[in-house]
Amino acid sequence: MIRRAALSLVVLAICWFTPQSHASSVPCQAFSLSIMNYYGPWPSVPFCSKRLWDTGAVWKNINPSYGQYYWSWLDTLMLQAEQHGADTVFTFGVVPSWASTNPGLTGCGYANGACAPPVFSDWTTFVDALSRHSAANKAAGKGHIGAYELWNEPDASNWWRGTPQQLASMAQAAYKIIKQNDPTAIVVSPSPQGIYGWKWTDAFMSYGGGNYADVVGMHGYLPQGTSQPEYYFNFLITNTKAVMNKYGVGWKPIWDMEASWTADYNLSSYYQQAAFLTRSYILRLFNNVQRFYWYAWDNSTYGTLWSSSGIRPAGTAFGQVAKWMVGATLGKCTTSGAVWTCSISRSNGYVGLLVWNQTGSSSYWPSTTYKQYRDIAGGLHSISGAITIGQQPYLLENF
Repeated sequence: MIRRAALSLVVLAICWFTPQSHASSVPCQAFSLSIMNYYGPWPSVPFCSKRLWDTGAVWKNINPSYGQYYWSWLDTLMLQAEQHGADTVFTFGVVPSWASTNPGLTGCGYANGACAPPVFSDWTTFVDALSRHSAANKAAGKGHIGAYELWNEPDASNWWRGTPQQLASMAQAAYKIIKQNDPTAIVVSPSPQGIYGWKWTDAFMSYGGGNYADVVGMHGYLPQGTSQPEYYFNFLITNTKAVMNKYGVGWKPIWDMEASWTADYNLSSYYQQAAFLTRSYILRLFNNVQRFYWYAWDNSTYGTLWSSSGIRPAGTAFGQVAKWMVGATLGKCTTSGAVWTCSISRSNGYVGLLVWNQTGSSSYWPSTTYKQYRDIAGGLHSISGAITIGQQPYLLENF
């Protein structure tokens, strides 16, 4: 299980998001997943990208000794995703002991030495071999890597004990190699975790790291147990964008490569889980976070959306909010006290309004424009006056 760096609970000023205009419609890849178990049923919800972290497809297993590569498991995972219409993201990390500069280092995820910086030449050799293999698969019409995440949680000591400068040098080399082998592959910067992850990104970019990625990555985990994603996510995204602007890369996309409510016991209410997930996706989309990989569809204890007993309410909510948002054009979000409203539209004259109460419940009088509303369990209801809104968003529709 992933270990998180401790988050100190500080008092954060609540600054609501600045309304933004969005000219293009929401792509399917905005709703993406981590899936643990290859042998389980493919998710029943709509999504278009799968992150391969925690599936066994890591450097240590693919390249167990110098010059030796086992591609079959990676190929199996990529083929499965392709057959279901999803692309794949490969995440670097878990250095094999033979390539580690400190193979005896303890406290690393998966194996001793796996979080130490790799021998630089071994790093570039693996990046080249991996991206060449993926490009060959792509040319043959097989499953391949659509995007490369350059490191998993470099601000967490169980995944990285090197410096931001070292990863900036590794990113510079990797970016050139990947683009030479597959010019259309997307390179995502190393993704720090938590609401202070932007501090690591600041250090990384101070060494030029922002120049060696097409996308700025983060793992947008919020303090454990919170049911208020608005409160903390604003702090994270505002500071992340400020760092990007500081180094002249504010125009680049942001992807949230991994996040959820953390361990299920931290937010045990199924009602709150579904509310948290729905609002988390809405908030990211309206802040131009182009993709969000939920962690995880079938993890038994972390952000669980599905188990052998079936889909959970938050999993159903994932499917519903994806149906609401994919293909829609985003308007803006506004707040009035604890009440949030976010507008969407479609080319056929459709107008929708996402509405919820951040902290509890209240009566809400919709405009006469709206004739019906949908809930995140899949229900459809007519509007004939005031409605009671709560922490689970509704989608109001004009038809």
